[in-house]
Amino acid sequence: MESNDMPKLPIPSNENQRLKALYYYDILDTEAEEQLDNLTALAGEICGTPISLLTFLEEERQWFKSSVGTDQTEAVRETSFCQYCIMDEKVMEVEDALNDVRFANNPLVTENPKLRFYAGYPLTDPDGFSIGTLCVFDLKPNKLNASQTKALKILAKEIMAVIVARKKIALMRMYKKFFDLAIDYLCIASMDGFFKHVNPTFRQNLGYTEDELLNIHFKDFVHKDDKKNVFFKLHNLKKGHKLVNFEVRFRKKDGDYLWMYWSIQPDPLSEELFATAHDITVLKENEILLNDAEEKIKEFESEGQVVDANLRALIELQGRLKKLTKIDLK
Repeated sequence: MESNDMPKLPIPSNENQRLKALYYYDILDTEAEEQLDNLTALAGEICGTPISLLTFLEEERQWFKSSVGTDQTEAVRETSFCQYCIMDEKVMEVEDALNDVRFANNPLVTENPKLRFYAGYPLTDPDGFSIGTLCVFDLKPNKLNASQTKALKILAKEIMAVIVARKKIALMRMYKKFFDLAIDYLCIASMDGFFKHVNPTFRQNLGYTEDELLNIHFKDFVHKDDKKNVFFKLHNLKKGHKLVNFEVRFRKKDGDYLWMYWSIQPDPLSEELFATAHDITVLKENEILLNDAEEKIKEFESEGQVVDANLRALIELQGRLKKLTKIDLK
């Protein structure tokens, strides 16, 4: 609970977004990491202080990812020096806490461990959210020189770079898992008509090896009766269209064809095409059967024959389903 003698605690104006950023990096309560431990220890060595911490600030808790000179792993935020540090992107230094109105009555100063000196730099992510700090403490008054101040800043930025890179790697692994496990066909292609990356669904369902898929031009997979429509759609991409959709018969290695519904979107920077395809073979086959049934009903009615009510209801249902589906099978 906040002491009556302590000043009002600072809260960043973007606190809600800052907390979301903190949770985004999945750093809280994780195991120790040698690389981060070494950087934290190096901060203490350079600054000549007995205590150095890599900390992250939640709403009410300050958690220590790395620590030198203390066995504690967390503290309440209301007594934290670092809550002041994250308010501005610069080195914060308290030469003697007993002479600073913000900390003179702080229990960490008046009681054990009786901290006197603090210097910290915020861990600010690429979006500008300060999620924690790299900081050092001393049990006596102190002051960093220019080289130490610069080093503390450099080390904090390096730590943040490590955290950002680790998150990117985790996301890449997650996206790759999604790519590999997707039931639909996912791929990246070049504007010249060749696949660059394909997910396992292509190999599993079409029968080609990955090398074959990457070295066969897209047009050679397309049924001859569908080529004109496909080339027209792809030409629209070159003209600047942001998305094209089309259905096409796609050749398997055994010579059979699957009906596939494609959605392709270009990346204007890399000029790569990002595409998904869904197997609609069953839908097309059912459409053909139902269309044949419609023709048969018309033929029966023209001859004055009675049409089964159940069959007519099925045909009407198929018409309603066509309107509801996002895939236009016509």
